[in-house]
Amino acid sequence: MDLSSAAVSTYKAVGGSAVARAGYSRPIRSYTSSRSNAPFQVTLAGDLFRDFVLVQPIVINLELADGKIIASDDVFYMYGEGHTRQEAVRDYLSSLAEYYSLLESYENAPSVELFSYLQTYLRPKRTTT
Repeated sequence: MDLSSAAVSTYKAVGGSAVARAGYSRPIRSYTSSRSNAPFQVTLAGDLFRDFVLVQPIVINLELADGKIIASDDVFYMYGEGHTRQEAVRDYLSSLAEYYSLLESYENAPSVELFSYLQTYLRPKRTTT
């Protein structure tokens, strides 16, 4: 098991005496909790757009890169960036809306399939007239 990717809670049960018996000079928990590049995650769902609604939750990773915050997903591989988390998420949502509009305009089979999958997450708001 890769210690750097394991959850801190996994190592809480080890305890100081077991760590000492294993030959470690410091608790493993200190090592894993010092990871500074671990992404912060938020789950987005519902009415977050002006023209669209997220009909299925999507997990967004927020990471610091080159002084900016990057918001990205592991579903559509879209991203947004900003100086704050809010700016990064807004930019991400804008990218997702642009992706929807782009896929909507294509009629080839792969694009239609991608668009159909995207619609399981993102739908236009219904307008009442």
